[in-house]
Amino acid sequence: MGNKKSISLIKLLTNSCKQLRSDWLGLILVVFFIICFASAVIIVLTLIYTLLLSYQIIPLAYFFTFTLGWNILLYLVTFIISVIAQLLIINKFVNPEINLRANLKSLKANFKNFLFLNILIDILLLILSLPIYASLLLFFLQMNALAYISVVVGLILIFVFGSYILFSPFIIIEKKQGALEALRKSFYLAHGNISNIIFKLLILSLLLIIVLYALSFISLSFPFWGKIFNALFFLILIPFLFSYLFSMYQDYKA
Repeated sequence: MGNKKSISLIKLLTNSCKQLRSDWLGLILVVFFIICFASAVIIVLTLIYTLLLSYQIIPLAYFFTFTLGWNILLYLVTFIISVIAQLLIINKFVNPEINLRANLKSLKANFKNFLFLNILIDILLLILSLPIYASLLLFFLQMNALAYISVVVGLILIFVFGSYILFSPFIIIEKKQGALEALRKSFYLAHGNISNIIFKLLILSLLLIIVLYALSFISLSFPFWGKIFNALFFLILIPFLFSYLFSMYQDYKA
């Protein structure tokens, strides 16, 4: 796609807020369900792990292997929960009229493509992160200048790549496309507009840093009420992030 005149940052923020206002209760309900579901799974797994250790069911000779396997299991469970969370939230934006029950039933339709997309993106991000991992060795060897350059190069690669694949999750759900086709179309939408996309993502990142810093200050100043406020705020912040990205997608696909 050629370079197109996209909406301004103010218009993007306005559209994002409109998206939230149109069905804020439904979006918060989806996020609340995801948090409750993830918390319940983690609590159950933690309980099982504690019981296995308490009753010494795992022989000491296999403890290291068990711990390694358990950590892999936790990663896989967390990864799958994150895929489900993305699916539920994005599907709510693409199909705002859908309720939570129908949203849960629709998971099966896009789960395989979404799972493959996340696996593929994680592998590519791991490859692009190699300069950052290399910087650890460079710091160890006290080659600080090269180490900092390596970190910057790695971050730039990740950020640019993320900008190109940004729209692929929305394309999978809205267009019913496979993971590879969604990536191709996302690259097509971003091509010619990458500088504008990066700028808007940088603004979003800056806003996140400011908000997270403010939330940490509130938590330190008000230990009890601050945590409650932060929890409630995150129920709004998560839908806003997706709303911002979805508004960008709607702009560039037009």
